Order: sequence, then structure tokens, then C-alpha cells
Amino acid sequence: MIRLQALLVLASLCAALTATRPGCDGVLVRLGDAEPAAWASLRGERLLGRGTLPHSIIIRVDARAGQWEALRAGLLLLPVSHAVCGTLLIKEG
Repeated sequence: MIRLQALLVLASLCAALTATRPGCDGVLVRLGDAEPAAWASLRGERLLGRGTLPHSIIIRVDARAGQWEALRAGLLLLPVSHAVCGTLLIKEG
């Protein structure tokens, strides 16, 4: 029983630490065949730039975007602080 409770606490903590909030920046990483930029554009997300990971982009998370919707589309949406966002963006030109 204690193992189950510890697992639930760990799962809750992981969910809380990886939850995105509206108005924050997030990195959208491709897991399957979906195109991150197309998914974000269809939902009206603001594209901030390409990420350092292959097929990843940095977006400004809107209230409508959700992590479950991204997962169902084959994408992983993770929160990124504004300070870290600048180091993740690929410097172009």
C-alpha cells in the first residue's frame, strides 16, 4: 500500500512540474509524425523560434493548448522559463 501511495505522489509531482500555464513559454518536441509548427499554428500559438532539439520549436503557450492534446498528436509540450528560453532558441543569421 505504501508503494502505491509513493507512486501516486511521484506521479502527481511529475505532473505538477511539467504542467504548462497560459502565457508561459514551452518547448514542443516531435515524438511521432506530427509537425510541431503546424500543430501550434492551427491552435493560434505564438511561434518564438526553433529549438535546439531536432524537430522542436519554442512557443508561447495559449490557454487553449494542452499537453494531452499535444501527446495525442504525437508531440511533447514542456514548460520552459523565460531565462532558459533564450538559451534554447537557435541563433539565426
